[in-house]
Amino acid sequence: MWNETSRRARVYQTFAFGGTMVTTYVWPPPTPNTVVVQESYIKRDGWQSTVSTETPFPWYHNPKVKDTALGKIYSKVDFGSNFLTSKTSMSGGQECRYIKITGNATQRYKGHVLPWIPLTSELGVLPGMTPTEKSQLISKGSTAIARCIPTNPVSGLSNFLGELKRDGFPKRPGESMRKEFERGKTLSGFGSEYLNFEFAMRPFMSDVRSFANVVKNHDKVLKQYLRDSGRTIRRRYEFPTESTVVSSTISSAYYPQGGNLPASWFNSGVLTKEVRTTSKVWFSGAFCYHLNFDDSVMAKLRLYEQKANKLLGIRLTPKLIWDLTPWSWAADWVANYGDVFHNVSAFLADGLVMRHGYVMEHKTITTTYTLPGYTAKVGTDGGNPPLKFTITQERKVRLKASPFGFGLVEADLSLRQKAIIAALGISRSARQAK
Repeated sequence: MWNETSRRARVYQTFAFGGTMVTTYVWPPPTPNTVVVQESYIKRDGWQSTVSTETPFPWYHNPKVKDTALGKIYSKVDFGSNFLTSKTSMSGGQECRYIKITGNATQRYKGHVLPWIPLTSELGVLPGMTPTEKSQLISKGSTAIARCIPTNPVSGLSNFLGELKRDGFPKRPGESMRKEFERGKTLSGFGSEYLNFEFAMRPFMSDVRSFANVVKNHDKVLKQYLRDSGRTIRRRYEFPTESTVVSSTISSAYYPQGGNLPASWFNSGVLTKEVRTTSKVWFSGAFCYHLNFDDSVMAKLRLYEQKANKLLGIRLTPKLIWDLTPWSWAADWVANYGDVFHNVSAFLADGLVMRHGYVMEHKTITTTYTLPGYTAKVGTDGGNPPLKFTITQERKVRLKASPFGFGLVEADLSLRQKAIIAALGISRSARQAK
């Protein structure tokens, strides 16, 4: 799965929680006095596991090679690889002192107190990605590429005309509602009006705005388009952070936990558990495309076509066919087929490739135990602070794309695509992509 050549695991803290108890006897006359001293200790633990592909130190960084022509060529080669690291850490607990005197016996407690002794299963690092998780991350990577491609048309004339021929002009606002009202179907009228707005009026107005933007900014767009040909164009795309919180009550009558700490010293509190899961996904890549600047007639015609497509989106592509297929919008709600077809269409034209492309995820699961409301029946030093204990599990993943997208290996590339990669000096990236 990871083309693994390196696996490293380390424990950067040791974990222990327990206590010692020492009994001494004091004999002041006329009766003996027993003093029991209990000491508790806690050492917070942490583990980290890393899986990656080792790569040699880029030799072109050598000062003798860096500024040479060969060094400049290989400085654009992507030596990165897939990567996964998981880490677990802990925090919390409170250092407290308690004392209880019963007749001639004195009991003292000094040390850390926790709301909950963590389970072994909670202390481990997050496992590697499942096939489903990897598939979902690759899907997001494909979506990010579709948003970042520098040759994306500013507007979509072909799609606009195709939908206009298939569906006609959208109904005027209020017309659907009026017709249903006349038939005595009030609720149906609201539904028809909403559908007309969502799937007809809104896309139509969006297309009109994009055409107006082309008219207003066509000169600026074309200058940028021509200037970036042959250059490395770096793009980054971030998805909205996904976060979930699940809270539950573990026990309605629970006591502070400590080494040899008697539960009878306390009035119980309510032990709660909160699990907060956060996932941040982003994409980082570098693209390159080439336009035709030759003086031949065919090259000039080809350049005119490239300019027209950049402004208006006039090409007949797999993406256009997919968009005009009935109910394709429903499929795009549950999967990103449209983005996949978009990427296929883009990488088939203009000599477009990615010099490098990575989709990354940072997933964090934070489990917090809290014990408020308890009170001590014995003497205390420092009161009864709410007890908290937090376990933080993190996993960072990086998946590498081929020069033509995610999920491709060198065997999937056409001869033309391989020739483009070789001409750009990044064939090594294609051989490493998985």
